[in-house]
Amino acid sequence: MKPFLIVFLAVSGVPLIAASSDNAVSDAVSDNDPLQSAVNDLYASRFEASRQTLSDFSANHPQDPLPYAMKAASYLFAELDRGGALKGNFLSDNRNVQRGVEVQPDERGAAAMDAAVIQTRKFARVRLLKQPDDRNALLAMCIVAGVQRDYLALVEHKMRESYSFIRESNVYAKRLLKSDPTAYDAYLTKGFTEYLVANLPFYLRWMMSLDEVTGTREQGLSDLQIAAQSGQYLKPFAQLLLAMFYLREKKDDKTEELLAQLTEQYPTNKTFRAEFEKLRAKRSTIPRTE
Repeated sequence: MKPFLIVFLAVSGVPLIAASSDNAVSDAVSDNDPLQSAVNDLYASRFEASRQTLSDFSANHPQDPLPYAMKAASYLFAELDRGGALKGNFLSDNRNVQRGVEVQPDERGAAAMDAAVIQTRKFARVRLLKQPDDRNALLAMCIVAGVQRDYLALVEHKMRESYSFIRESNVYAKRLLKSDPTAYDAYLTKGFTEYLVANLPFYLRWMMSLDEVTGTREQGLSDLQIAAQSGQYLKPFAQLLLAMFYLREKKDDKTEELLAQLTEQYPTNKTFRAEFEKLRAKRSTIPRTE
């Protein structure tokens, strides 16, 4: 398996890498949105608090698939956190990423995640049968496909089996954007897929059968910029993902700018600050050309 693909899947699955500090508390404003509050807790690695908020929301909105998708994500993030994949240095060495999470999977967490996945898919399908462009249902399916993709790739080390979920997540992102162009979170999946495909050999592109994907870095970065500027629940993740891709493109100035924004938005987040200061120190030692 190409290390590049493994690295990309790992990056796509760890939106909490920027919030892995034990005591970090998200500084994002929830605007009295329970789902946003739950996401903020996820970014702060407060998994139980996030799940409780989601459970409370589901009690009042039992047929909404989105909180179930977010709860499934919380179990994935907790497992990656337990295995050390949410630490700031996890992606600094490709060998770490290729190995994935090296601890034995938490069976109770995996069962709870599977239950949340089942609930997500059940309620999303019902809503999509009645309303094919239901925003929450499409976003929920996009998220849960990503959760299944990343659990297979990073926790169970079943890379090939994760391919179908890359395709599924992208399909739902495209459907969501077609029905609602202002669903900016979906641009994260679209941009990630575009950038991923741009860096894959032809035979892997063919195996994944990704329709309507141009496979250019420029398109991928452009889509991620939209999510990073205007996303709702996934905006911080899009900013982090874009910063990482800019780093790969040797655009350190843009990476530093994004990390500075994240550090300002989440001042209690130690990982954001550490990565920002590390990059700033690195750039300060590079002689500037006149």
